[in-house]
Amino acid sequence: MEKGQRYDFIDQFRGFIGVLMLLGHSSYYLNAFWKQLNEFDPLFPSWGQFALRYAGYICAPGFLMMAGGMTWLSFHKRLKKGAHPWKAKWHLIQRGIFLIIIQITWVNSSWGGFQTFNPWHLGI
Repeated sequence: MEKGQRYDFIDQFRGFIGVLMLLGHSSYYLNAFWKQLNEFDPLFPSWGQFALRYAGYICAPGFLMMAGGMTWLSFHKRLKKGAHPWKAKWHLIQRGIFLIIIQITWVNSSWGGFQTFNPWHLGI
């Protein structure tokens, strides 16, 4: 693979998952069945309504698979460039720690309007 070249299948998969997430998030507006929905009755009168409702449920596993695949590709790309395996692993560890710190400090605080900060709240 040449420098700067992208894997098309990754972009296509990301787009597919994004469309499924869009359908899942907008199903309330696209599906008239929601107006008389009984939350405890999972049966839908048609296949289309069922598919529209549950299409977004595979987004989280899809994004998780994509994150794992990108981590694997990034790791092996660094190894191909000649990085020591521990150095490549350390880069991923630092990146993970950074994301955890951002989650704890910024994202969790933003849900409360930045009014309070609870450092013991590790809801990652």
